[in-house]
Amino acid sequence: MASPSVVMHSYYQVVAPNLISDFERIHFFRGVSRNPPELVWRSDHATNPFPVPPKGDRFFKVAHKAANGVFETDLNPVWDTVAPLIIALFKERGIKYSALLPVRFSTPNDQGKQILGPVGLWISTHPGKNTPTDARDASTLILQILETHGVKGVVTYWYECSVAQLASLMRPADSTNPTFNVRRPLTTVLGMTLAPAESQKKDARGSLGFYFHEGSYKNGKPSPRVFGVSCDHVLRDDTSVDYEYAGEGTGAPKQDVRVCGYRSFQQLLDDTRDVLADKVEKAVDLATEIADLEEEQENIQDEDQALEAAEALERKKEDLARLKKNSATLEKHSKDVTVNWSDIRARSVGHVDYAPSIDVRVDDNHYTRDFGTFELKASKFQANFLGNVVDLGDKYDPQKLKRKFWTNVANRKGFKFPANRLLKIGKALTRQLLVNPDCVDENGDPLYVVGKYGSKTGFTLGRYSGLEGYICTDIGLESKEVVVYNFDFASGDFSYHGDSGALIFNGEGGGLALLHSGMPRRMHSHVTFGTPLWWVIEQLLLRYPNAIFDRTTF
Repeated sequence: MASPSVVMHSYYQVVAPNLISDFERIHFFRGVSRNPPELVWRSDHATNPFPVPPKGDRFFKVAHKAANGVFETDLNPVWDTVAPLIIALFKERGIKYSALLPVRFSTPNDQGKQILGPVGLWISTHPGKNTPTDARDASTLILQILETHGVKGVVTYWYECSVAQLASLMRPADSTNPTFNVRRPLTTVLGMTLAPAESQKKDARGSLGFYFHEGSYKNGKPSPRVFGVSCDHVLRDDTSVDYEYAGEGTGAPKQDVRVCGYRSFQQLLDDTRDVLADKVEKAVDLATEIADLEEEQENIQDEDQALEAAEALERKKEDLARLKKNSATLEKHSKDVTVNWSDIRARSVGHVDYAPSIDVRVDDNHYTRDFGTFELKASKFQANFLGNVVDLGDKYDPQKLKRKFWTNVANRKGFKFPANRLLKIGKALTRQLLVNPDCVDENGDPLYVVGKYGSKTGFTLGRYSGLEGYICTDIGLESKEVVVYNFDFASGDFSYHGDSGALIFNGEGGGLALLHSGMPRRMHSHVTFGTPLWWVIEQLLLRYPNAIFDRTTF
């Protein structure tokens, strides 16, 4: 049996058939997610050795990496030329790629300042299909392609992973309302938890992307219809054929869309009970503290001490009164939700109207067409409809959120955080703006921070990649995608299963993409994919030529 010292030595050394050590394989991507992928090969392995802990150093730490977009480099103007050539090389050499993504990894220096590394290609292959030697040999040819087109100094990073789909309402409350967090799944803001009726047994769920009004029918007559948009795979099971609802008794059967499936609704009830129980416990503790203070107050002789005790007693009584009031509000809310929403049929918010099959060959863009529309029930939305607004929640205070979206203070452009935390989505970002972001980070490097609100992970921030990624399914379907990386390790995953259909947006309310998939590993994900919103809207206008996207009333 090998001694522990021999085992540890081999952990830091390259052991055939691997081309890198187990230590580097496991730790190289540390920080890009809570459960990062493992490195298979990188092209700068020989010239840029991965640091290992010195013998006896018990305090050695592997620096966390963050994945960043690629902007204003030699790669940007030729990306759409070289990426297809690289993919052709993959096919020629039998490389079963799942994703080809432009990236720049950053790590903190001794002062904690993030330093960008070289331009890289983050290449994922389907698990078990290729070897480290395949990756090493292909890397040499990839770099030759890039250098032929004037792009030098690029590093290839290889790993294994597959792409996976991530699958009357109330008015949103002010953050001071005790029901602020627990009522959110049943409000009309974007990110609502959707559950298709036909997937009831699977208890599938996804997110609402955005709303639009039909405006008028194709014959010019005014239309009262209002629609929600999400992913096709969120709204129905069979996404291989087109679906159109033509009315009762004609054509395809009606497919209802609900808010909150069984598990989501049960979680909502459990969360409400937990919050209520917490407030009751705090009220009991406060009442005990008040009784103790009143007893102590009788024996205080010092005038200043008596005044201080009286002020403390008054504050605690005010806190107790507020807690009792909030508890009563929460209890009423819990009863209302239980009575009015427990019947799953009461959670029907509309029905699917149009859902074309998922396709990546609609036009020469090769974006993923994975969207569908559902007509809203007026009775569920009319009273509290606000249009396309996102609830930014209470995860970040206004100033911190500003610093997250615009890390360089010079880029904030007078942005005013909405007092009610409801960010209006005002436009779809143009392709030109996506290629040339108008802000930089604290180091002066181009940066584009985006957000999303999904039914699974809530409000999160991420880093837009700048260049489109190329992905390939296990059956060979290839597409181009908007790519978003996790913001950093501390912020967690940008998305996960249940967030499909969510809208990705920037800090000024510009719509970037409709989220449809990602690259999950165990319980975490390090990359998110979406279809450009401007293209989704182009496709919707073919079906609804008079659609209006900015109304704020039903």
